[in-house]
Amino acid sequence: MSVSSDDLLDAAEVGRRTTGALVIAVSGSAALRKTVHALFSKLGASHSAESAAATLASLPDAADYAVVDITGTNAAETAFLTWLARPHILLVEDGNEDALDGMEPGGIVICDRASANYRSVAAAARESGSVGLFSIGEEETSSAMICESLRAGNGVRATFDVMAEKVSLTLPDPGADLTTALYALLAAVVSGHDLTRAGRALEAAWDERNRMSSSCNVSILGDNRACCARPAAPAFQVLALVDPGRGGRRMAFLSHMDASEPFDGRLDLPTKAANLDLVYMGQSMQGRGDRTANGNGTMGEIVPDVLSPGDVVMVRKSKSGAVDAIVETLRALPSKMLKGPDAEYAL
Repeated sequence: MSVSSDDLLDAAEVGRRTTGALVIAVSGSAALRKTVHALFSKLGASHSAESAAATLASLPDAADYAVVDITGTNAAETAFLTWLARPHILLVEDGNEDALDGMEPGGIVICDRASANYRSVAAAARESGSVGLFSIGEEETSSAMICESLRAGNGVRATFDVMAEKVSLTLPDPGADLTTALYALLAAVVSGHDLTRAGRALEAAWDERNRMSSSCNVSILGDNRACCARPAAPAFQVLALVDPGRGGRRMAFLSHMDASEPFDGRLDLPTKAANLDLVYMGQSMQGRGDRTANGNGTMGEIVPDVLSPGDVVMVRKSKSGAVDAIVETLRALPSKMLKGPDAEYAL
């Protein structure tokens, strides 16, 4: 079980008995629990921990929502965790009718029609006489469905139909799980929130999660040929093929470019074709528009001021260690550009 002691269970029972928070239980993946928690954190004060007991035992008095994981290793454990949490809303992604045991009277269960256990969950909800059933799926009778979606290199645009209302969202993650998003949106609506507001909250939560994850780092491309104008041109063409995603920029750090080949018309066209935002060469920084930066200073001084999460940078490799200087500088920045306890640059 996902509990560690009788004391923790006792504290969880007290926490559940005394809280005024709306309890939302998840029987399924950690990704679903985290998505639901992220959304409800934008709608109020939400609390969630890795286990059901830990969540309930540590509930703040001011919590509006508690998102609890009741996924058990077997039916008996799932039933016990549901009894412990007594959820008002239950999201069943990976579970069966045992997940309904112990729900609050008048509670709501949400289940995917594509789930192998949907029929048994639906039957248990009907037999209980006190639990409402809402479904997600492709059928017209579903409470919520994904109408259409378009995926691109920097995210996905999708339209959701939730309780006969539609909302279109842009999630900055090309691999976003839309079924998980649909679960979260339906949970927000059945708990009394406006769909449009819930949609905007989910976009904000997903954007925040994306910026704090390893999928939104500074990417560094090394090219030991980019030391003068002629070889640098094809390197810029490669850089042009890399999509930095929303908010990211393409940059070139040519800190040891041959002084006999200054940045002039020979590189003007290649850099424009690659849509470079910034080109740095020793003591000069060529920017576009108002993005020109001061090139004076060491690499360690320049990197924190110039780079942001999502940027793609081409660096001229050399014995002077330009690449190493950038990498080490980024590693020395614990959370200056990315906020949150999990913020880091994965290089």
